[in-house]
Amino acid sequence: MTDHNRSLEEYIGVAFHQGPLVPQVGMEMRTVLTLIYFPHPMYDKLAPGVTFTVREGPQIVGYGTVRRRLDC
Repeated sequence: MTDHNRSLEEYIGVAFHQGPLVPQVGMEMRTVLTLIYFPHPMYDKLAPGVTFTVREGPQIVGYGTVRRRLDC
């Protein structure tokens, strides 16, 4: 999302903790993410129902929706 040519996206550090070793292109998957810098306030917005994109550098390689948080 942009606002007058400024990016409004936030980049937060996560790592895939559980899930398929080799994701299948075009297939839905469930995974557990580790919040690398938890309990940093940047993770406060990660609540059930929030959507996100997964990036490798500038490339979007996936997207999803937070289903639940295990730290709550």
